[in-house]
Amino acid sequence: MKEKELIDHRSAMKRVTKITTILFALVLSAGVLRGVNLNYINLSGANLKGQNLRGENLSKKNLSNADLRNTDLRGANLEEANLYHADLSGADLRGADFTNADLRGADLSNTKLSDANFSNADLRGANLRKARLNKAYLTGANLFGARLEGATLNGAIMTNVKK
Repeated sequence: MKEKELIDHRSAMKRVTKITTILFALVLSAGVLRGVNLNYINLSGANLKGQNLRGENLSKKNLSNADLRNTDLRGANLEEANLYHADLSGADLRGADFTNADLRGADLSNTKLSDANFSNADLRGANLRKARLNKAYLTGANLFGARLEGATLNGAIMTNVKK
C-alpha cells in the first residue's frame, strides 16, 4: 500500500470510529442497548448504568473503569473481559460467566452473584461487601485483598482459591 493510500485509510478509520462512538452514545441515551452489536466499540469508561445487558456476549471486551451500577447482566458472557476498576455495585449478575476475567479493584458490592462463574478470575482488591455469592463457582480465583464483609457464600465452590 502506498503511503498516501495508508494515510487516507487511517483517516477514514478515524472517521468511522468517531461516527460509531456518536451512534453508540445515542443508543445509550435512548436506553436501548440490548441486542446492539458491541463489537469494535471501546467500552472502557463507558456509562452503562442501569442498562439491560441480560445474556449479552461481552467476552474479551474492555470494560475497565466502566459504570455498570444496577445493570442487568444475568447470564452474560464476560469471559476474559477487562473489568479493572469497573463499578458493578447493585448489579444483577446471576449466572454470569467471568471465567479468566480481570476484576482487580472492581466494585461488586451489594450484587447478586448466585450461580456466577469466576473460574480463574482475578479479583484482587475487589469490593465484594454484601455480595450474594450463593452457589458461585470460584475455583482458582484470586481473592487476595478482596473485601468480603457481609458477603454470603452458601454452597459456593472455592477450590484452589488464592487468598
